[in-house]
Amino acid sequence: MRWKAGLVVGFAVGYVLGARAGRESYEWLMAKGRQMMHTQPVEEARAGMSATMDEAGAHAAEFVRQARPGVHH
Repeated sequence: MRWKAGLVVGFAVGYVLGARAGRESYEWLMAKGRQMMHTQPVEEARAGMSATMDEAGAHAAEFVRQARPGVHH
């Protein structure tokens, strides 16, 4: 699934950068991109990434606490 999303994003970016059809095509593409950002798979991916980043932050904070036991924040 991830490669499909990458393919779609790559196509969209290439189209935006290379399009000669004018502002209307650009606006259409941007509207479709905004719609895509609110689909269930994208929302689930964003939630998963957020949870992963929260967990990574907690692990990093714990690592720092263990590395410097005399320093408490």
